[in-house]
Amino acid sequence: MHLKVKDDLEARGLVLDIGGGRRQTYLQYAHSDLVRVVTMDIEPGPKVDVVASATNMPLDRDSMDSVICFNVLEHIFDHRAALAEICRVMKPAGELYGWVPFTIGVHGAPNDYFRYTSSSLEKLLLESGLEPICIECCGNVFLSSFDLLRPHIRGWFVGRVLRILCLCLALVGYPLHVGLKRLVGERSPTPDPSPSGIWFTARVSAMQDRYG
Repeated sequence: MHLKVKDDLEARGLVLDIGGGRRQTYLQYAHSDLVRVVTMDIEPGPKVDVVASATNMPLDRDSMDSVICFNVLEHIFDHRAALAEICRVMKPAGELYGWVPFTIGVHGAPNDYFRYTSSSLEKLLLESGLEPICIECCGNVFLSSFDLLRPHIRGWFVGRVLRILCLCLALVGYPLHVGLKRLVGERSPTPDPSPSGIWFTARVSAMQDRYG
């Protein structure tokens, strides 16, 4: 996700960061000209500007130049309402930048509701009045395996060493896997059938009735 933020995040102007109250580590990778970031979260915190649910934002229509929604959508049961609200508060020329995990264990329990495929994200965005720009599966089966194993590796010192070793194996394993498949004449499936997560961007659809 951080690599996609570094390479592809082009949010500008007034940016709404949904659910970023606890950790906003991704912002340090953003190279865009972020004039101001308004952080909204369902729980109050030192970095939270607006305490509200994504399904009912106390924000004006067409008030945001860009919206960021990372690792949040899977925790919102009424995700259609959340996407519709994002569409409502974004300016017609604004863009949404999002990330959802795919191959990962239950987290934030009991409020962990969904996993999305690229096909389901496309339909959800279109239903909400948003036009998909990019929906990209990221990661691979090795990194996904690491994500699944990580919660089971406990202990401060031993756990940290094992996590580092597992991550190194994941990073080395994939290029070796692809190289061996090419060597025997097989092509690696694109996109990977076991992505770590899905990056997506969207804009307000030109067909959306903003004031009807």
